[in-house]
Amino acid sequence: MTALGELADLAEGPLLPGADDAMYLLECVLVFEGVAYWADDLAWAVAGEEYCLPCPGCAAELVVYDKACTDETGGSRPLVHADPRRLTGIGRRLHDTAIGHGRQHVAEGILRLFGQATCPLCATEFSVAGRVL
Repeated sequence: MTALGELADLAEGPLLPGADDAMYLLECVLVFEGVAYWADDLAWAVAGEEYCLPCPGCAAELVVYDKACTDETGGSRPLVHADPRRLTGIGRRLHDTAIGHGRQHVAEGILRLFGQATCPLCATEFSVAGRVL
């Protein structure tokens, strides 16, 4: 079995206790499969921690976390989590894997990651995953 096969077996097998460990395994498999590099923000996004992203409309530095997207002036807009029934591709695969292994916290993080944010400054709507991945 190749190293990629062994890594895929680990990611598809019983996931490690921590959400970070689970995401790192899934991230590694996807990288080996040729999916573009995922920024460090991926683990933070899934864990519900704060991370910064530039707005695709006005380039303002935005802070994204569990329920909101805020700007440096304190303006805030709600973060809209993805509908699990509408996930496709990588989002669907990650979400299904997390659910299949009883990792609800990771699954919820996937919904945050594949959700939509709105810049409080310029009202540009954008995919969080599109800025993190």
